Amino acid sequence: MSSVTLTYSFSFRFCRRRKVIQVWNNERMGVSDNISRGRSTFMEELVEVSDILAHATSSSLVLLDEHGRGTSTHDGIAIAYATLESFTRYVKCMTLFVTHYPPLCELERLSPQHVGNYHMAFLLNEPESTSDEEEVQPEFITFLYHLIEGAGARSYGLNVARLAKIPESILRTAAFKSKELEALVNS
Repeated sequence: MSSVTLTYSFSFRFCRRRKVIQVWNNERMGVSDNISRGRSTFMEELVEVSDILAHATSSSLVLLDEHGRGTSTHDGIAIAYATLESFTRYVKCMTLFVTHYPPLCELERLSPQHVGNYHMAFLLNEPESTSDEEEVQPEFITFLYHLIEGAGARSYGLNVARLAKIPESILRTAAFKSKELEALVNS
């Protein structure tokens, strides 16, 4: 059985005979820009993904992290959806596509033999009730760092903000705004 080890700039496939074969780099992870050349982070992302699309084959392993995040929500979702659909329907390569865009999860329903949804497990602890009914607090999440099947029910970005030590006053305001936006989208 062979194994795959990925490095930052190249991917290598280690064979039984310990022969190392360099293969084309099919990963788009992290954030970068090229402002000196007039390229925003989003433009850099799209140029890199365009290159991956042009060179990927059914034998490729493609890794994309948060594709489409550098622009408006609707355009970002549309670009990410179309890109993932292209890899699964036309290129037919093994693809790891990390996203917070729930609409992309419908591709599993449309193409269950080619797409699977997974998310990182967590424990959800509801915040203690406050005396002020109007105050909204983010939930407390314990990330378990264990991959499980199925799409995540929602994003818990406020918990990452808490781990980054964003002040509680900002977290409360953000939690209120998040609930407000969620209600608007769900209405």
